Amino acid sequence: LYLHLKITVDIVYKNKERMELDLPEFYINVEIVKEDTTDALAQFIGFTCNIKEHFFDDGNIFDLVCLSGVLPIDCGSSIYNLPLEIWLPYSYPFESPIAYAPPPRDLLINVSDYIEATGKLTFTSWGENSTIEGYLKDIQDFLFGKFPLHYRHIENNSCETDLARPMEERDMNAGIDFHNGIILNGLKKTNAIVAERLKSNQNCYRTSLDVTPKGYILIINNIDFKTLRRRNGAHLDGLNIQFLFEAMGYSLYKNLDETQNLTYKQMKDVIKEFAKSNCHRQRHAIIVFISSHGDADNFAGTDADDITKSNFLAESEIRSYFAIAKLASIPKIFFLQSCRGDNRDPGLTPVEEDETDGCSSDYNRPTQSTATTTTIPTNLDFFICRATFQDEVVFRNPTYGSYFVRAICLMFRENAHDLTLSQLCDRVRGHISNQTFMNAYKMCPPCESTLTKDFYFNI
Repeated sequence: LYLHLKITVDIVYKNKERMELDLPEFYINVEIVKEDTTDALAQFIGFTCNIKEHFFDDGNIFDLVCLSGVLPIDCGSSIYNLPLEIWLPYSYPFESPIAYAPPPRDLLINVSDYIEATGKLTFTSWGENSTIEGYLKDIQDFLFGKFPLHYRHIENNSCETDLARPMEERDMNAGIDFHNGIILNGLKKTNAIVAERLKSNQNCYRTSLDVTPKGYILIINNIDFKTLRRRNGAHLDGLNIQFLFEAMGYSLYKNLDETQNLTYKQMKDVIKEFAKSNCHRQRHAIIVFISSHGDADNFAGTDADDITKSNFLAESEIRSYFAIAKLASIPKIFFLQSCRGDNRDPGLTPVEEDETDGCSSDYNRPTQSTATTTTIPTNLDFFICRATFQDEVVFRNPTYGSYFVRAICLMFRENAHDLTLSQLCDRVRGHISNQTFMNAYKMCPPCESTLTKDFYFNI
């Protein structure tokens, strides 16, 4: 039915190769189609041009010119290559092109105000003098800094004992720009005026210090064990934490391959070395990240025995290494990813209860001491964020790593430019508490703080 005029269109690329297309006879302005297509392909060399069948919403099928390729979208600190198809209707240029962002293999469409479930972009900026080249640039500008249009659906998740079940809800990777499990979302920067105000704020820690790096982070990540199960996917925890803190101005104390899969003694030795190091002088903070199997508040070395409970390093011992005079007044921040027991939190359904009019008595309230002091508490200036509560398990995806770590990376990258450490961890807690694991269980990362001031990472 659709006869073609043998109208040959020469498409000229930057590399001077030539391509011939037979345009359908129904295009009302062949010369403009030829000119605009040529200009667009010359500017966006990752695109190709073909005649393909387009299926319209009303069921009709027409042969249309289709430009397809990947369009680089600036997400801040990274570039997201968006797969894109631009279809030219027969009435082009009097009618806007039709743009689709088909998801790559194994990805799903992140439906929003600007992309439909079919992959069709609802964004349009078409005008009387618009061209395909300008249209592609407008899409780049419109999507600048926005979440990617696609996400990876993970069918299974697991706890630290590697029990996997399908998830009921959309997984927490929705809206995350990542490549092979590495989170790439751009790190937002603090407004310059706000940054100067925070730096001069006496209620903030060390933010007035202009030092590079801001501090050092020790990342201990145990994956393979002699007798315990392998922590599949946990290798991404270390990488994601490294990239996050490097983006915020911190440096690794040791390379990841030096602090991965450590025995009990090796863990103990490197933590003691890190605490005693002179690298912390005049830095903003000391950061410790530990990811391993665990029990209560103990972390398994690769030689740990779950039956005899041997070769587990206690959290209290780790903290004691940093509770020393030379580290006084420096924030000591810990992120701890491990199970703390075998229980699973089934969650609860809130119910409205009657209020009472009772009030507490001041009888037992201690009086404030007026005596001056020249010492500070031993455990002052610590901040500890744990993946879960006492006696409970944590959940980890065997392909993409720990949900706790991924929430940290996502929330910090989104909000570290204007939220305190405590507020950031509140966001992490809220993000994870909205997820359901193994179709039935919840997680709630608690924090413990003895900080006396606000702490900002990314200013």
